[in-house]
Amino acid sequence: MIALASHRRRAPPDEVPGLESVGPPSWSLTRPGQGMLAFTLLFWAAGFLGDRNAFVVVSAFMAPLLLLSIPLGRAVLRGLELRVNLPRRVLANRPFRLTVDVRKRRGWLGAHGLRIAPGFLRGRHLLVVHAPVGVRRRVEGLYRVPRRGVYVLEWVRVTTLFPFGLVRHRAVLPVHLELIVHPVPGFLEPRFVAADRAHARGDGEEVVRSGDDEFYGLRDHRAGDRYRRISWRATARLGKLVVREMRAQAEGETDVVLHGRGRATPQLAALAERAVAFTAALLEQARRTGVRLRLEVQGARPGMAVVDAHPHTFVRAMDLLARYGPGPGALPRACGRRRRRHAVRRVHVVLDEPPREPVHPDEIVVRADDPRLVRWIERRRG
Repeated sequence: MIALASHRRRAPPDEVPGLESVGPPSWSLTRPGQGMLAFTLLFWAAGFLGDRNAFVVVSAFMAPLLLLSIPLGRAVLRGLELRVNLPRRVLANRPFRLTVDVRKRRGWLGAHGLRIAPGFLRGRHLLVVHAPVGVRRRVEGLYRVPRRGVYVLEWVRVTTLFPFGLVRHRAVLPVHLELIVHPVPGFLEPRFVAADRAHARGDGEEVVRSGDDEFYGLRDHRAGDRYRRISWRATARLGKLVVREMRAQAEGETDVVLHGRGRATPQLAALAERAVAFTAALLEQARRTGVRLRLEVQGARPGMAVVDAHPHTFVRAMDLLARYGPGPGALPRACGRRRRRHAVRRVHVVLDEPPREPVHPDEIVVRADDPRLVRWIERRRG
């Protein structure tokens, strides 16, 4: 029996969690085994025809090798347990580490010469030279996935040629481990890195506008904030300077809309990757600078995420980009647009068609088929 353990479950250290039993492994002859079988039959026929020496050679040497390879190989895989540790999220075309814990739980023969192939992942097979009974061995390897998306590791194949390399024993273990591949951020033009207009009007002085008395929320103190904006109660409670932010002074915020409409051309997939890379660059810049960003993803799998100081919000936004695909889908009106704020920068990232809704003159539209965007992304990757 072979068993597999999922990495999402917990168990005592002396046990492998989540075991799932599978049927007996299959076996087949390797090329040396096929040649050995052919010579065995040939010498056996010669022995029956009267050549006693050939019959002795077959009975004493060749036939026992073939007959012993089958039960010994099955004994190696019997009572074997595996635990696959796959990271939940990785970056596209970046190496990540996959580890497999191997343990021979019972039996009289340890695990010898195991080759472990983890499903769709391309790379070198993991090799276990020897694992005694009751001893856990850990093997690891580096793999990479070239493109973003959501992948599922559905099976792990274990193969052994023990003991003589004549018979190949193989067992396929069913698993269901999800791997989310995030896109690699592209290159940002300096105008997207610059401070917001409301904040860059002059050495930190606030600009009084209509709606400045409408309370928006609390945030950490920044250089240039007026002292009359400090919330002393929140400051005493949190132990750091906290200011009241008004709706018209929500400086540094960005609304990004990733559109999914595009012409059905052979270049649509490449345009989608460029748009995703540029949107990921906006998310990365917002995470580094602490800017609040609201992401709205349209297309085949629409969704919305808000990136703020909490690290999990950035991960959720990158998950949306990993699942993005061109399409006409959009969020319902109730979940979508809020009232536009003067100090909030709004960026539309489109493929090769303009946005369907009207665009304000202050809003920015970035097209994925723009040659300059291609140069920026290639420069970042290079």
